[in-house]
Amino acid sequence: MHYQITFVYITHGEGILNLHYDSYKHCHNAKDTISRTHYQKDVDPKYPSSIFAGKGSITNVISWY
Repeated sequence: MHYQITFVYITHGEGILNLHYDSYKHCHNAKDTISRTHYQKDVDPKYPSSIFAGKGSITNVISWY
């Protein structure tokens, strides 16, 4: 969707939108969602592993499995 365009249209360009992050919520059907979307955490380029750095260099990489 084009939320910005829709918001400007609805408010005639005078609207103000304030969002406040609350938190992540646990998924009540995580196994079903993961299987339905075929998500593979080991090949996710956005979150491949945990990386710990010290003094500007990588000191430890821990995979998510």
